[in-house]
Order: sequence, then C-alpha cells, then structure tokens
Amino acid sequence: LVGARNNGTQSFVVESIDGSLRYPQDFTYYIQNFTALRAEKTVEPGLESTFEYLFMPSETFNGRPMGLVVLVNYRNNEGKRFQNVVFNQTINFIDADEGFDGETFFLYIFLGAILVLLGFVAYQYLLANRVKRVSGKLGSQNLASQQGKGNYDVDWIPKHHLPQNRSPKKSPRERKSRSANGVNGTSGAASSENDE
Repeated sequence: LVGARNNGTQSFVVESIDGSLRYPQDFTYYIQNFTALRAEKTVEPGLESTFEYLFMPSETFNGRPMGLVVLVNYRNNEGKRFQNVVFNQTINFIDADEGFDGETFFLYIFLGAILVLLGFVAYQYLLANRVKRVSGKLGSQNLASQQGKGNYDVDWIPKHHLPQNRSPKKSPRERKSRSANGVNGTSGAASSENDE
C-alpha cells in the first residue's frame, strides 16, 4: 500500500506507481522491473489517498538480498511532473519451507549417477591393468617353458587336428619322366624340353 497526502495548497494528480528490484550495493543497477500501476487519481489539498501496488518477484531471487525501490510519479495543476521515492531499502527474500524440494532431489540423483559412473570407470581401469599384468606374467612363463624343442604337451590336441605328413618323397611328375626315359629314349628328350 502506498499512501499520498497533500499538505499543499494545490491539488496534484498521481499518474503512476512503479517498482523495481536493484542490486543492493549499487541501486543504479536494475535486476527486475515491475509493471507500473496507472492511477491518474487527483488528490485535493488537505486530503490523502491510498494505492495498492502489487508485484511478483522472480523465484530465482529466493534467499538473496535485493534492493526494492518504489517510485510515485505525479504532476501538479500546472502540468509540472515530479517523481518521489516511496520505498528504498534492501530486503531479503526467504525460501518457503517445503517438505519436498524437487531441484535438490534431482541434484542428489545427478551427483549419485556421476559417482557411480566414476566408480565404474575406475573399476574398469584397475581391472584392465590387473588383467594385463597377470596375462603378461603368464605369457612370459609360457614362453619360457616352450623355448626348448619338444618341451610342450600335445596330448590334449585331438589326433585329427595334428598335421599328418602324407606328402610323397618324390613328386609324381618326376616319376613319370623317369619311367618314360627308361622305356623310350626319344620321349625323354621331349620331356626334358618340357621341364625347362
């Protein structure tokens, strides 16, 4: 509520009332402007008038100190305009006590998910290093035990997977050419030309 009393000899007209939130350390820095209330009400000499000015600050300012400035704009009978400060103080916005704060709840969920993710990454990193070290040790032991010729056990391999040496000692082509040389001497010369 804004009250205006006319102690003068002339009437004046209250044009508007406006308010704003400002930075508490510097009142020239505007943070939020509120809608101006258009009054256009005449106040006669010796009378007083009251105006209801409602405003709604943003919820983002909860828990912070802000400078609240309320101004009254008026003019006299001659049309000369004036502006007076009705209220100019630092006020504190306080949070309403709520049983459940969704923002804080989801912040805790998000932080918990990050911690689980970091734990998983650390576990994977440590597990990968341990497996590499263990396999490196086993690999070097296996390599050292297999260095000597015939020091490995092949009993566990099925017989049909083992290589069988079934190749003949002489190629069939050479046998044919030798047998051909023994039977007919002229054909041996022809086959020797084909070999080259």
